[in-house]
Amino acid sequence: MASGQAQRRGLQSSKPALRSDGENLLHAESVGTLPNAAVARVVGELAIASRETIIDVGEATWAGAPSEGAFQNYWRGVLLAPHRHLILGRVDGRVAGALQLVRQGQFSELGSDVFELKDFFIAPWAQGIGLAPMLLHKSDEVADAEGAAMINLSVRATRLRAIAVFEAAGFKRWGEKADYAKLGDRFVPGYFYSKSFG
Repeated sequence: MASGQAQRRGLQSSKPALRSDGENLLHAESVGTLPNAAVARVVGELAIASRETIIDVGEATWAGAPSEGAFQNYWRGVLLAPHRHLILGRVDGRVAGALQLVRQGQFSELGSDVFELKDFFIAPWAQGIGLAPMLLHKSDEVADAEGAAMINLSVRATRLRAIAVFEAAGFKRWGEKADYAKLGDRFVPGYFYSKSFG
């Protein structure tokens, strides 16, 4: 099995160069039905970016670092789920981050106009250049177009950058859980946020 250092070297070799003048092309898009060739590319890039985020920073929402193949299967499943809106962030055309808006089921007591924001991440090499706020803005557009009344999310208290971006985007904290997530052999707190529409 390759070492973490070797894994990091391989992952970093796939990233586009960030320009010193800050003029990289940033783009956020909601992904619908894709042709098979596009699915393979998007899934491959998502698998690399999400795995890279876990290995290099530990800032993502997954426990451990699944294999690239496991991530590819996961993202293929997301693309097939009609109640999940996958929103991609790209830097110079390459997938560098993502989030999901998950609609509650029609029989959920929360109501089908309530969405949950999940699996929000930005690859380490694309952090700090404005992609995260762009993803959240796109998620607002999608939620509004879908008639959303509210977006809910929860986040580990240690994800300070994500929390700052959520709060800047208008999410309001309404709750806290002391034993929210287990990191190694200890529990860490987590926060609960909502954003209303209409």
